[in-house]
Amino acid sequence: MKKRDVNRKAQVTVFIILAIVLVSAGGIAYFLTKNTSPTDKYFLQSDIKPGFDNIKNSVYECMKMTSQDSLDVAGVQGGYYKQPKEFFDLGWAFIPYYYKEGTLLMPTNLQIQDQLSLYVDDNLNSCIESINVSDFGLSYTKPRTKTIINKGEVKFTMDMPITVRKGDKTTQLQLKDNPISIDSKLYEMLEIAKFITENHGKDESVCLSCIEDMASERDLLIDMVNFDTSSTLFVISTNKTLSSPPDFEFLNRYKPLTNLNDITI
Repeated sequence: MKKRDVNRKAQVTVFIILAIVLVSAGGIAYFLTKNTSPTDKYFLQSDIKPGFDNIKNSVYECMKMTSQDSLDVAGVQGGYYKQPKEFFDLGWAFIPYYYKEGTLLMPTNLQIQDQLSLYVDDNLNSCIESINVSDFGLSYTKPRTKTIINKGEVKFTMDMPITVRKGDKTTQLQLKDNPISIDSKLYEMLEIAKFITENHGKDESVCLSCIEDMASERDLLIDMVNFDTSSTLFVISTNKTLSSPPDFEFLNRYKPLTNLNDITI
C-alpha cells in the first residue's frame, strides 16, 4: 500500500510539472493566439513557426530584461532614472537627496512609476534591435509604458505593437497583451524610506529601533553610513537574491554638526 501511495504522489508531481511547462509556453504564445486571422495562421506553418517563435520569445525576454534593468537602476539611484534637482554625482550614477537641511525631497510612488516607465520607453527598442530575425522583418515605434508598484511586485505594461513581416505576409505582436510582473520589494523599501524622511520633517533624529522593526517585518535589511560630515547614506536591501532591485539607496543631508550621532535608539 505504501508503495502505491508513493507512485501516486510521483504521478501527481509529474502532472503538476507538465502543467507549469504548458502554462509558461502558453503565456509566450499568447502574443499570436488571441484573435488569430488567416494571415496569422501563415506564421504557424511548420516551416515558418520556429523562426517566428524565436522572435516572440526574444521580444518577451527583452521586455522582461528591460523591466528588471529599470528596477536595478532605480534602486541605485533612489527611484530615479533621470537626475532630480538635488543629488550627489558618483560619475557612473547618482544618489538623490530625500532630505536636505530641512527640505523634504523624496519623490512620490507615482513619480517613481513614471521614472521606471521612462527607462523602459528609452531602452526597450535597443534590445529588440539586437534580435536575430533571420529572413523576417520587424517594424515598431517607441513604446508607451505604464508601471504600477504593488506590494511584492512591480507590473509593466508596454503599449507597442510590433509588425512581423515574412515576404508579403504580416502579423502583429501586441506587447500590451503581455504585461511583465517582476518580483520586487520596491513598495516595501519605499515605505521605510518614507518613514525615515517624513520623520525628519518633525525632527532630524531617527528612531533606529523603529526602522529596524519595519525592515524586519518586511524581510529587509537597512544600513546607515556616514557619507560625509553632514550626510547619511541609507541603503535598504532585500534578502532575496532574485528580487529587483537588490538595494535601494538615498541620501539625507543634515544641518551642520547633525548626523548619525543624533540617532534615537
